[in-house]
Amino acid sequence: MPRPAAPPAGPSPERPNRIAAGTGTPEVIALVAVAAGALILATSWGGNQYAWGSGVIIGLFVGGAVALGLFCWAETRAVEAMLPMRLFRNPVFTVCSMLSFIVGFAMLGALTFLPTFLQYLDGDSATVSGVQMLPMVTAPPPAPGPTGSTPASTPTPAARAAPDCAPPQTPSPGAR
Repeated sequence: MPRPAAPPAGPSPERPNRIAAGTGTPEVIALVAVAAGALILATSWGGNQYAWGSGVIIGLFVGGAVALGLFCWAETRAVEAMLPMRLFRNPVFTVCSMLSFIVGFAMLGALTFLPTFLQYLDGDSATVSGVQMLPMVTAPPPAPGPTGSTPASTPTPAARAAPDCAPPQTPSPGAR
């Protein structure tokens, strides 16, 4: 059976205002790079090289916010978006995304600051502080496997609370 033809990319009578190339275009990716670079420079330079209220820092924050806004605008108009904005209509996705950002921010801060803390305040060598960081670095990669499969294989809270109301379990072919 032949496969149906893929819809044409870009503007069409059905989608007149769509961005043709999707978000893999260099311009859209550059928006993310500009936004990230501006925000990183603003937070690095603020209070050190420049005062927080200086024009350079405020300009970097404004430029980063504008670039991020343009990226979101491009994503809403793209045929195949990297991050479809419609996902944020789901409150579960929105809350999980915010929590992931906060946890990632905290982990990055801890991974950056903790070795310095261990070396300067505890008096440990660089090697010892690196060894003390191993659990924090090695634990996250294997964690999604068991934590993702466990909820899928356990009954729902309603089924545990009222087993007689749970959907019937079909016996396996060899069970009696």
